[in-house]
Amino acid sequence: MNIAGTTPVDDPSYRYKMPKLVGKVEGRGNGIKTVLVNVIDLGLALNREPPEITKFFGCELGSQTSYSHETERAIVNGAHRDNDLQSHLTKYIENFVLCRNCRLPETHYKIKDGLISQKCMACGSKEAVDMTHKLTAFILAQHKKAKDAEKEALKKAEKKAKKEKKGDDVEIKNNDEKKKEKKEKKEKKEKKEKKEKKDKKDKKDKTVFKFDKEDNSSDDDLIEEEDDDESDGKAADEAMERYNFWKSMNPEASITEITNELRNIQTMASLRPADRVIIFLGATFSENFVAGKEIEANKEVLAALGSSSILQRHLIGGFEWLCGTKYPTLTMQFPIVLKHLFDEDLVEDEVFFSWSEDLIRNEYSAEHSMMCLDTLEQLRNYSSPFIKWLEEAESDSEEEEDEEEEEEGEA
Repeated sequence: MNIAGTTPVDDPSYRYKMPKLVGKVEGRGNGIKTVLVNVIDLGLALNREPPEITKFFGCELGSQTSYSHETERAIVNGAHRDNDLQSHLTKYIENFVLCRNCRLPETHYKIKDGLISQKCMACGSKEAVDMTHKLTAFILAQHKKAKDAEKEALKKAEKKAKKEKKGDDVEIKNNDEKKKEKKEKKEKKEKKEKKEKKDKKDKKDKTVFKFDKEDNSSDDDLIEEEDDDESDGKAADEAMERYNFWKSMNPEASITEITNELRNIQTMASLRPADRVIIFLGATFSENFVAGKEIEANKEVLAALGSSSILQRHLIGGFEWLCGTKYPTLTMQFPIVLKHLFDEDLVEDEVFFSWSEDLIRNEYSAEHSMMCLDTLEQLRNYSSPFIKWLEEAESDSEEEEDEEEEEEGEA
């Protein structure tokens, strides 16, 4: 169904979709409760965390709520009909998802000094949410909790690192220091090159903006927008560094532990849920990943990050950023990357088709503020031979199935 607030959207071609909320009543008497069956898919469609959506129902209905990250189970105490829950959901979308300027669900939170704002990726406006609503206290508490958890994890990792250093002999210690120095030099060089490219791009963007007669925004608005875009890229880089440090301290971490840590880092950095893919890819994949070995080696994590059709769109978006921004020399090899994702069964055929037909893809391009639209369009054009091959392969498969059915019918 269309993503809409208190004002319905009847346009059948409206491209912002979400699943209809499904509730399941369990128990009886004082223990009766309503389970929000598809709150995960709902959160992905709205780019919001499931615990936040669950808590909103508690604030509106005056009921206790609970959400478990381990079981991904959302519960609202009491018996509630789907129509009533859907009605309250429209209020949540109206107040915490839709942009007040363009009315599109393209926003994500910016939290600073205890104030929650919504930055719109479609029109660029930045508006504060209604801080009198009870849900804002929960959002701030979740942000602080994720931040504290990350700090605690870093402290434990540092203590563990110090203990390990004491047990190392001098030769190993020297080797580690040399490797660290080499890595730091390489990172400084990459950051310097990246900064030079960004400065060149920013200079070009400012020049274009200066001579655009149709743009009526003030200089202060331009500076604020540039700062927000730069902060998104900086926040993503810092998130990658935090994940790399955590991974070095937890080399044997399970898939569940990795995805949970990515969720914590993304929340603390005030990035969108879709940015978890970018954090993982940017921290894990080298410039030689096109050969496919790194995709195969990290197949289980990538499968967990792309466990639904929406998440698979995020997965493609992450590789768009990897080939278009982090390693721009790999732009022409992007179709090879798509072929590896297809061969490893990480992305379904229908998702590829949906991705190629969506010319804007703002709601799935998690890296939108870190990529220019020209690069996205260039990647789409390079991938057209792969999409054509995929369509022909599917067509041949359907013809073979039809022939088999005819032969069975004749027999």
